[in-house]
Amino acid sequence: MDNRLYARVPVEPQCRAELHLAHQTFSNVPVVNLGVEGCCLQVPTGLAQHLRNILSVDDMELIHPSLPKTPLKGRLAWIERNGDPDTGLIAAGIRFMAAPGGFTSQVAAFVREWGKYDDRAPGLDGMPA
Repeated sequence: MDNRLYARVPVEPQCRAELHLAHQTFSNVPVVNLGVEGCCLQVPTGLAQHLRNILSVDDMELIHPSLPKTPLKGRLAWIERNGDPDTGLIAAGIRFMAAPGGFTSQVAAFVREWGKYDDRAPGLDGMPA
């Protein structure tokens, strides 16, 4: 098995997410890195508070031309204590729960492709254990 597929690779700035939490939709959320098991998002402080309270994410969708439009379920794996004071954004790790097989294989292909072009990819995790 190729362990690089389980690493998270940085993604281009156009990769975004849409989340539905507590009857609110959060669109255009930047995805910092991505792997078959989860991703790191840069979330506004208000969304970070929702994540801390809810801990699970339903109906999350990654928005990128190379990724399938698949509703995902996830759970909060970790969240920064302090965000970037200049942007008001906080990093949050989301672990995918029961992602469909087709989604997983497409993300694996995406990660493999990005790994070819990003020297940081093979050792990058991005989410604390």
